[in-house]
Amino acid sequence: MPEFMKKNGMGFMEIALLVSLTTGSIAFSKKPNTQAQGFAGILQPGPKCMYWDKSEYKPADCDDKNPVYSERVPFDYEKFTYFKRIERKDTLTAENAFGKVWYSKYNGEVEFFTDDGTDPNNGRELRKATEYIIEKYGGVAEEE
Repeated sequence: MPEFMKKNGMGFMEIALLVSLTTGSIAFSKKPNTQAQGFAGILQPGPKCMYWDKSEYKPADCDDKNPVYSERVPFDYEKFTYFKRIERKDTLTAENAFGKVWYSKYNGEVEFFTDDGTDPNNGRELRKATEYIIEKYGGVAEEE
């Protein structure tokens, strides 16, 4: 063991514990990448804005001048995490989707979403999907 460790009273196990705590807090964090992790897991300021990217929200810098992010909105953790467009409508049935899905009907086109809010594409308020809407526009209706 090096001399400086003996003088400071730090043994091999203490150093191994310190290294594992600092790397473990960064590597095994279960939070989505909404905030940057600093040394020893201390949170750094994360994104303050987000933009709609066809089927979900993505983080964006509020000061970024990129035209792709033209419709930036303030960052909302709940929307960022849970608000998604359902891309496979054929998987929806009244049994698995009733009470859990919202929809938007605009120009004859129906889109389903996983949370309540407004349709990011047209700004219209979403409606809770009824069994009729799910069977008509979602999955294939059962034949009798």
